[in-house]
Amino acid sequence: MEGRKNWEDMRTLIKNKGSDQNSLQIIEQDRRETVLVNALAYFLHPRRGGLVLNHNQMLKNLIRLIPGKKYLVDDPKKNTGELLCMTTEFPCYMDLNIEEIPKRIDLLLEFEYYCIGVEAKVDADLKNDLRTYRINVEKRAGSVDKAKTVLLLTKKKKEKLLNDLANKSQSDEVREEIIQNWQIITWEDITKDCEFKSKSGKKVENVEDLLEALINIDMAQDENMDGLVEETETLDEYANKLKSRLDDRIDGDVNCFIWSGERKIRHIVEPRVVIEFPKDKFKIDVCVGFRGVQFIIFNNRKYKPKLYEKICKKYSFFYWQDYSDPIEHFDRYLLSEPAANGKHGPLFPNKNLSVEEENTVYFEYSQNKDSWIENTILKIKEIIELKDG
Repeated sequence: MEGRKNWEDMRTLIKNKGSDQNSLQIIEQDRRETVLVNALAYFLHPRRGGLVLNHNQMLKNLIRLIPGKKYLVDDPKKNTGELLCMTTEFPCYMDLNIEEIPKRIDLLLEFEYYCIGVEAKVDADLKNDLRTYRINVEKRAGSVDKAKTVLLLTKKKKEKLLNDLANKSQSDEVREEIIQNWQIITWEDITKDCEFKSKSGKKVENVEDLLEALINIDMAQDENMDGLVEETETLDEYANKLKSRLDDRIDGDVNCFIWSGERKIRHIVEPRVVIEFPKDKFKIDVCVGFRGVQFIIFNNRKYKPKLYEKICKKYSFFYWQDYSDPIEHFDRYLLSEPAANGKHGPLFPNKNLSVEEENTVYFEYSQNKDSWIENTILKIKEIIELKDG
């Protein structure tokens, strides 16, 4: 019970400090674009923005503002499909050349059959490489028709930009790029009709949601840890068996090691056998999990558009998200058995966490048999072909 008492003491301490500012005032820092973009990402994500009274209102507003998309008031998902992943600071490469230092568009939303890229401005001038942003968003979407780029500005910035466009103050190239390819909206447009919950009916204290979360955390979770720890030790044995076989079967400049996270901090982490090609920055995590073997592919430390394109053509996958991830990773691909319709490319999870999707488990462990190890190695060799293909 000591853990419960600590949470309650913290709750009391914060509560007594009090504040006259509500949640919106805390994040509404006019000259902090990063703060506002992060807050926007939170409220746009349909599985995270719980503070919005009208469910997904900001997301509805954004979709409604896109020309050519027939907006359905009660069901915005019919316009775009489900949201597959979202990321801030999405890396964009000129001519898709990964060797360069990427430029970054503020926000990318990837839906089942549509992508939206958002470049937000509050105080800074608009001096970004909009063409490079657009090309990368279109590449992610798979076609020009499935992508839209949006400039999100203050009213004052929008008025100035429209005047500049009318007066031809920019170069012809920049002016044409904005007019033809970018939708200009304001922060007021995207937050229209958004109301925020207040349990008291009056003001919302800036810490109210935090306090509610703290008091509702179930501190009894440690009582059932022993069985899981014991099972994880068995998974470690499986992972070591797989690694010892891999050491003799994978050629080239490759690192092979086992990663099992900070278990003292995160309690239970399913071990992963990591196959890393440093020169190519290509990485495979073989998750030796409670349900069986799963495969995660990514480019180490850097998003690679060409790898994403190759995986979309060859495999079905979910964006990786496990129990410690607040949202899905836009650049880590958890392979899945093909969808019922045979579709390749990203899939929407039936559950909130892709790690829990049954179709991502390729091989289950056989008692006293190591056939799963041989099957796993064959799958790894197949995946490695993506590195050079």
